[in-house]
Amino acid sequence: MGSSLSITVFENAIEALYRRDYDQAEKSIERNKEVLAIEKEAVSASQSMSAVEAANLRLIIESVRRTAEYDSDIAEIVLNLTVESTISQQFKRK
Repeated sequence: MGSSLSITVFENAIEALYRRDYDQAEKSIERNKEVLAIEKEAVSASQSMSAVEAANLRLIIESVRRTAEYDSDIAEIVLNLTVESTISQQFKRK
């Protein structure tokens, strides 16, 4: 479940980058928190496994976590690229 969520968040972050969509980038960062919560659950579950199973699961968890970190990095780049235009739009609305 964490892996598919992480991939979905990655796709959303990339789409936000291409569209330069500040709001979508923020949503991607928020969804990454879900991935991290799932990671914690998986680490807890690994404690009741054999050493080999736990090691394999932790390698998988590490890969999913790194993907989530890349998602956040991409989304933060979008925020940085679009912050000026977003701020100027908000001032125009007022």
